[in-house]
Amino acid sequence: MTKLSTARAADNAGVGTSLPKERRWGSGKSDPVARAASATLGLSERYIEHLIRAKNGLNIRCAELIKAYRALGDDVRLERFFGPIRAAYENRNPQVLSTELVQSEQEADCAEDVAELRFWQSRSDKDLSLAIRAMDTAIVRQVAVRDAMVLEEQRRGAR
Repeated sequence: MTKLSTARAADNAGVGTSLPKERRWGSGKSDPVARAASATLGLSERYIEHLIRAKNGLNIRCAELIKAYRALGDDVRLERFFGPIRAAYENRNPQVLSTELVQSEQEADCAEDVAELRFWQSRSDKDLSLAIRAMDTAIVRQVAVRDAMVLEEQRRGAR
């Protein structure tokens, strides 16, 4: 028995059947995140895995950049840097900027104004709840328009 097989046998001690250990990632030899990102980024799976797992990995580097932006009070560049990270984390997929999108945002804003006014007139629990829901809808639509505008700005900058 080799040292490796002896170590595996010792790891399986006390188990009814000695089964080989599962691979670290379930299937395959590389990190599935690295496999998925390698095609998009045009980098090798091993390099991406190193960026993720390194002692001074990508997350640590990004955190240090964010700290530097905040220390300098450079909120504009911080937002440009962190915006795509936030959008990916929140799983936002911007729509194409269109008049229909802007019109839906304007309609939601008007409905929110009416609901808020009704609440201030009646001060009822029902109207308060309706005003909150209308405000939530208006915020979601406004963020959708903003995201579409950012996408349009990026598209125009790529020319």
